[in-house]
Amino acid sequence: MVKRAREILEKLVEEDPGSTRHRDQLAFVDCNLFNKYARKGELDEAIEIVKRAQATYEELARLTPGSPRLRFQLGMVQSSIGLQYERAGRENEAIDAFSRGRVFLESVLRQNPSVAAFRYGLADIDFHVGLAQYHHGDLAVSIDSLRRSCDLFEQLIREDPKEEKYLNMCCSASCELGRALCDAGRLQDAIPILRQSCDRRAELARRNQENIFMQAELAITRSSLGRASLLAGHYEEAVAAYRQAFEDGRTVFGDGAGGHGGETVFANRLGLDFSLRALGRDQEAAAAAAASEQLAKGNPNALFYIAAYHASGIPLFVGSGPAADARRRRLADQAMEALSRAVKLGFKDYAKLRTERDLDPIRPRSDFWMLMMDEAFPVDPFSQP
Repeated sequence: MVKRAREILEKLVEEDPGSTRHRDQLAFVDCNLFNKYARKGELDEAIEIVKRAQATYEELARLTPGSPRLRFQLGMVQSSIGLQYERAGRENEAIDAFSRGRVFLESVLRQNPSVAAFRYGLADIDFHVGLAQYHHGDLAVSIDSLRRSCDLFEQLIREDPKEEKYLNMCCSASCELGRALCDAGRLQDAIPILRQSCDRRAELARRNQENIFMQAELAITRSSLGRASLLAGHYEEAVAAYRQAFEDGRTVFGDGAGGHGGETVFANRLGLDFSLRALGRDQEAAAAAAASEQLAKGNPNALFYIAAYHASGIPLFVGSGPAADARRRRLADQAMEALSRAVKLGFKDYAKLRTERDLDPIRPRSDFWMLMMDEAFPVDPFSQP
């Protein structure tokens, strides 16, 4: 039906090339078609369709120069293209598309600063370009983009504090900003931002108790606060944040270690293990680690992190004597057992295996070197290169 509508509109445009109404409707139909193909995961087709909409809006902008609505639509079309590239992991193309869209939206907002929809559009595109820059490893520019996004959303919240859409997006942007600041080593900047985001997320989750996505976002934000607090040495806060994140995630996703949800639950549990151990609460940490291993069964990525957890505990036992030596050997054996199981189950990130610092205490072991040799040695050494 949508394709048929497009054929009719295309014919009407051919018959009356000066009609802006038919062109506007044609672009609108193409945007609907784009959404249909995007939902089906057909990236190339979706982008070709939305580029048609872009060309139509560009022609409309030529016919009606100075129209802020059309320039806004051009910006949002570029944002749509960027989102598709972002979901496909094509960060460079995503950043280019978002940046082009930002030029349109910034110019529209400069001339129409009071229009909330224009500010929301610019805040949204700053959020997504910041995410793409973060995943591309451009931390400094990512932080700038995400901060701009947060500032615009904060303006919108002050003007309309009851609009949950603004609060929800501000929480998303501030959580990502906190993560980026944390990765940049700016923990004292990250932690207050993440605390505020947690408080706001908790209020949104309380208001929308049936909304599973709100509950999941709360778990993710608390996990980010736990990580930043752990790195900053705020171990009590890290324990509290990770424990809450673990319980939130378990409520949403269940206890299984399969899929992204299960891995999220596992990551929060492991963060709790590290935090308890850092506080010297060894018995609780050991019990939590045993529970983490249960969650990790059958999951090679989770088993890798269990191995890293055990290995990272070895330097903490600095004493001498049979008891300390036995504890270090036991941790090293547990680390190697988990690592061997991870590889047998299909762990393939050998770059991480070579560079993960938490594994350094077990690198001198002969069984670790055998594992690395197995990875380096070809399956068929006599095959042609």
